[in-house]
Amino acid sequence: MEKIGATDRYVAYADSQIGKRNENQDCCKGLLLDSGDMVLVVCDGMGGSVGGSTASYLAAETVIASLQESLADRSKRERIEACLAEAIHDANMAVYNCALNDVDLMGMGTTAVILVLTREAAFVAHVGDSRLYLLRRGAKRFRTFDHSFVMENFVRNGLRSEEWARTAPNANIITRALGLKKDTVADIMRLPYRRGDRFILCCDGVWNALPESNLLRLFNAKTDTADELQALMLRIDEVGQQSGKEYDNFTAIIADMKCSSVYQYSFLVRLRQWRSACCAKVKGCFRKRC
Repeated sequence: MEKIGATDRYVAYADSQIGKRNENQDCCKGLLLDSGDMVLVVCDGMGGSVGGSTASYLAAETVIASLQESLADRSKRERIEACLAEAIHDANMAVYNCALNDVDLMGMGTTAVILVLTREAAFVAHVGDSRLYLLRRGAKRFRTFDHSFVMENFVRNGLRSEEWARTAPNANIITRALGLKKDTVADIMRLPYRRGDRFILCCDGVWNALPESNLLRLFNAKTDTADELQALMLRIDEVGQQSGKEYDNFTAIIADMKCSSVYQYSFLVRLRQWRSACCAKVKGCFRKRC
């Protein structure tokens, strides 16, 4: 476990474990900038024993370097979403070009989920099925939506539940990744945070280990950031061992907020979120009755 940094605004820890695989193809990186901003990245590689680990490491390193440079430029600090898009592009091209120059790495790629914490807000970007959760008072406030075959074709359309998608035969087929093509598109958003909020970045080796209701309880098992990460990793490893099968690498970063962001949702945005949540509950109840 690694302590990424602690300030009067936030504290973050990271850990990555091999699971029951021959190699760890996940990579997590974090950096506390001189400005007090924090950059956190989790990547999950694919493309063979060599390609997967190369892709995830290269993407994470490139994202960190790109954001470190761009966020040091005062003229760019007002456009952090654009900085994230640039970092995604740089990482995508780094992995893509590396694979072009080495036949053993051909076809490699990686997911990525990125969190930039500033005094103003939290900025999120993701490609693939590595996730970011935002918890508030123990409840899920936000979660990224996977770029995967089952989530986009079944869950989004209300045909199947997320729990079905978690264990579906094609659950590991992702529709977006870094490095497979010259161009890729990330989902990028700005989120407000409040004192006491908890951000969790993780690969599918974590979120796919348990039903989400159980996972959310596990995400709230400990108050202390380091204790929480340790408890999370021990439990995921335990679940894998109990399965009696080979289980995936598992990686997570936990960041706890010590204050609130300057940016907060307006009343109208909160109203729209409330209406959307109500509609989702109604659809969920309808599916259960059916």
